[in-house]
Amino acid sequence: MKKFMLLVMGLAALSAALFGCGGGGGGDTATPTTPVTQTETPTATGTPVDLTAFKKVFYGKTSGAQYSFALTGSDSNGKSWSASYTVSGNGATTVTKWIGPQSQTETQNTTKVQTLVTLQQSGFTATSSIGAKYFNSGDETLYMVDAGNDKKFVPTSLYMPIPDHPTVGDFGTLTHLERYKSGPNVLMFDFTTIDVTWQLKPDVNGGSRLEISGITNASGLASTSSTTKEVDTFVLDANGIPTKLLISVITGGTTITLSGNKN
Repeated sequence: MKKFMLLVMGLAALSAALFGCGGGGGGDTATPTTPVTQTETPTATGTPVDLTAFKKVFYGKTSGAQYSFALTGSDSNGKSWSASYTVSGNGATTVTKWIGPQSQTETQNTTKVQTLVTLQQSGFTATSSIGAKYFNSGDETLYMVDAGNDKKFVPTSLYMPIPDHPTVGDFGTLTHLERYKSGPNVLMFDFTTIDVTWQLKPDVNGGSRLEISGITNASGLASTSSTTKEVDTFVLDANGIPTKLLISVITGGTTITLSGNKN
């Protein structure tokens, strides 16, 4: 159970990832929908959405800016879960990473965003995880992801940032990530990959739903190989500001779903 909790938290911290955590998640992780009432009008495909304020937080552009969510949910085994999820911009920073087996390093000017996830299954002790994402200053391309617990990922394909002003119905691929281990005289990839995509879906009354989907493949020994699917859905109001977060994770034959409003 502890291993499952840590895995879910690590993925959640990563994907809040990656936006800014990918359509890659597949039909297994469909986002729950809310019935439209007589006072609600479905948002039309093609409606423009302003994500500039949202991206200031999720790309770490504005130091101190943050979004926080209180989440509750359950898993496919009938167990209850609760969580908190906070994304904080840290602004401009420099980061150093190993780039060669002979202790070569490079330092990059970036913007940094941190994600703190606390997860608890009913009857168990809560566990917390902190992840950090670093984006190249100026062009919003992803430089590195530190998912905590010595889990570092780098993009091995072109990272395409989500536009500042997408329209409902837009979608795209964010990146392909590979996990690497580094340090003095060590630099190697460990065959863990993550493919991340995004999609902007309609909600109601001018609002929208930004889905970030990720598929993680850990293709080590056959006995330890695994695939995990996660979809993080940010429910946005007509101004592009998140009001609610939905998370769905499928791993090891178990599905966990969480949802909650912004604090």
